[in-house]
Amino acid sequence: MQTSTFSTTVFIALLLLLLIACAKKINQTPAVPTLTPEEKVTQLGEQLFKKDFSLDYNKEKTVVCIAKAIKRRPTDAFSTLSFLIYELETEEILFQEIIPKATGKWLSNKEFQITTIPGRVPTRGTQQTGFIYNVINKSKRKL
Repeated sequence: MQTSTFSTTVFIALLLLLLIACAKKINQTPAVPTLTPEEKVTQLGEQLFKKDFSLDYNKEKTVVCIAKAIKRRPTDAFSTLSFLIYELETEEILFQEIIPKATGKWLSNKEFQITTIPGRVPTRGTQQTGFIYNVINKSKRKL
């Protein structure tokens, strides 16, 4: 009778130890590898555009334009620009748009210019159309 009580106690103790060990293993979260800001930007570009996208950082590398030139038809003379402006520190998409017949470039660390190509050639001089996006104010103004 005494042996069976001892065996039962040992069995229960082992069972409790096994349950505690399993609970600790289940509660452990696997280590998630941390990505660099550049890797996050590349990953975002791949999610949005799959491949053939470009990354254009401002001089300080605090904001990036992730863009892809898309030709709707093979006969199109100019591409449609699909882009977004992304702030690395806050991991925030500041601005996103798709603009036919457009190009973009950084004017300064805080201003990104989008220039659209007119449908027909103007008769006098060169007329630029488009806008400048300010990443600080999160606003755009016409050229």
